[in-house]
Amino acid sequence: MHDLGERTSAPADPRAWPGRLAVLGFICDTPPVPRDMATLIEGLVEAGVEVDLLLPPQLCNAPLDIRARVGRYPLDLSDEPTAVAALQDYAKQNRPDVMLSNRDRAGAALAQVPAELTLRVMRNGTNVVEKTKAKHLLARWTARRRLAAELSAADGLICVSDGACADLRRFMRGHGRVPIARVYAPLDLDRITELAAQPPTHPWLVQRELPVIVSAGRLVRTKDYPTLLRAFKRLILRKPARLLIFGEGRQRPRLERLLGRLGLAGQVELPGFAANPFPAMAHAHLFVLSSRFEGFGNVLAEALALATPCVATDCRSGPREILDDGRYGELVPVGDVQALSDAMLKVLTQTTAIDDPHQAVARFQRDTVVDDLLDALRRMREQARSPVL
Repeated sequence: MHDLGERTSAPADPRAWPGRLAVLGFICDTPPVPRDMATLIEGLVEAGVEVDLLLPPQLCNAPLDIRARVGRYPLDLSDEPTAVAALQDYAKQNRPDVMLSNRDRAGAALAQVPAELTLRVMRNGTNVVEKTKAKHLLARWTARRRLAAELSAADGLICVSDGACADLRRFMRGHGRVPIARVYAPLDLDRITELAAQPPTHPWLVQRELPVIVSAGRLVRTKDYPTLLRAFKRLILRKPARLLIFGEGRQRPRLERLLGRLGLAGQVELPGFAANPFPAMAHAHLFVLSSRFEGFGNVLAEALALATPCVATDCRSGPREILDDGRYGELVPVGDVQALSDAMLKVLTQTTAIDDPHQAVARFQRDTVVDDLLDALRRMREQARSPVL
């Protein structure tokens, strides 16, 4: 076990449950702990919860962008039988009140931890039902069957938007009575503001000779950057602008080829992953989220918190909730190139400032979300203790 620094002791008040919580589902990615999960962990620790991270062995001594004292335990999820044995050993030795999976791929291992050892809760940061739709028929059937088995074995399920919850409730009909709760992805507004105050590094954002549109996220199919590039091509025929897409992923070669075919070299750049994207968001004239589906849409909420004008696809699920049915930004149909181009033009030419951006995202503020999570876990605990009638 790797334990870094002083630990927060379990609350003396027996009603202050949970006292100890373990989070699993991390992979060797950039960043290894997603920004929203790091924020949630920091909030839990500040609320008096002792938090353990079950990490790939190579990350147990690696620097993590978490400003809190946490325990670190090795867990290799690449081999399921080994992971299940390690999880059961951890649970027996440490007796956490809650084990929370942070990624759907960790659910299979968590489902096999005996219920008497801990409360087993699966948090889905994406819309897991929409995710299976991208597969062909047989793969979709297999994926949904396995997903139903994993989720029905949990003591509780957490989604990060009302839309994702609604989809999951429909999906889980006939698969048991597992409680499902919506707990938004949290924002640390003070931290976002602090990081956004740093000067931008990209010359387009420094010079601001033309309007700059920013998007951010992994370069993967679900983000649908081809639609954004085609919409941007139509936009600049009517209004000159530039586009920055921050992020990294396996679709980079395809996107670079598309850039060439569309003749967008010099007007679009893919700068790669940005550890601090907030100065770029804050200095952008417009932020765009073009996804096919989301669980929530963290970057959209972050851009809104910085009072950056926003355009988003009305995908399942999250953007409509974040933008309050279009009150705080433009919503367009998924995959509609012309509608996205028109919305970008509208915002760039008719921008209306958000009076109080922090009020617009108050529902997602860290302490509010932590309270929501703790309340949800306590309800799940009571339901798990109740006899099935």
